[in-house]
Amino acid sequence: MVDVTAADASADVPAGRGRRRRAAVAAGRTLMALVSAVALVTVGIAWFTLDRFKASTNTTPALAQVSDEPNQPPPDDGATDILLVGDDSRTDAQGNPLPNSVLRQLRTQFDAGVNTDTIMLLRLPDNGGPTYAISIPRDSYVAIPGYQTDKINSAYGVMKSRAAQQLQASGQRNRATVEQQSTAAGQKALIETVQNLTGVHVDHYVEVNLYGFYLLSKAIGGVEVCLRRGTSDPDSGANFRAGTQLVSGASALSFVRQRKGLPGGDLDRIVRQQVFLASAAHKVLSAGTLTSPSALSALMDALKKSL
Repeated sequence: MVDVTAADASADVPAGRGRRRRAAVAAGRTLMALVSAVALVTVGIAWFTLDRFKASTNTTPALAQVSDEPNQPPPDDGATDILLVGDDSRTDAQGNPLPNSVLRQLRTQFDAGVNTDTIMLLRLPDNGGPTYAISIPRDSYVAIPGYQTDKINSAYGVMKSRAAQQLQASGQRNRATVEQQSTAAGQKALIETVQNLTGVHVDHYVEVNLYGFYLLSKAIGGVEVCLRRGTSDPDSGANFRAGTQLVSGASALSFVRQRKGLPGGDLDRIVRQQVFLASAAHKVLSAGTLTSPSALSALMDALKKSL
């Protein structure tokens, strides 16, 4: 037996605590270094992805063309306003006709016309207030600049067709040029029509067609929706059971296109589109997507082909 005095015992306690404290500090510094490294890599990936996306995004001169028109709403209206447009064109984002194999996946047939059956205005207040989404029913009768009073979903297609005819009549034979310039004319007409109707200045314009919607819904792994009762519509290909379910690709397209079999018709379809987009946005902003390089890459590839 060894007699340890109280003084000796008390002297050992601070030394042990000191070692533990130094170890804890070292571990903390290591953890902070790892967190900083992960944050740096994450930010680097995010910036690289953003730059890659910007460099490959399809753009339109339509917004600038609308700004040159007289009597338009002022840009500084206290918010950032984004016009979201879904059209039923059977082309890719570059205007190339989709092959029959793809059209079959979309459960549709070729149609040369263009209708914008989904028109939604997002308003993001500059003061950080709540964001609002307002859908404009496709059958709303409005004044279309340079044309006449008609359904708002026809503004894009009618003015695009007229511009294409004028370009061809003037001797333009380059198909890509006709497609690009006539598309911009259709987009300009729709933007100006929405601005005149709402009094809101459109700051950004986003357009996605049937194929783009198909690709985007698959890129994020589908979207969860919930139906109170089962419903079907052979025209859109919709055939859904009651309850929670995941829709992706063709089924997602059928979900947002269905209007027959819904009590409110087009108005119920608007509700579906808003619910779908809210659920999709929640999934895109979730950690599962933003922290996954493979998920982000798939989403960026789909966006390049879609928007």
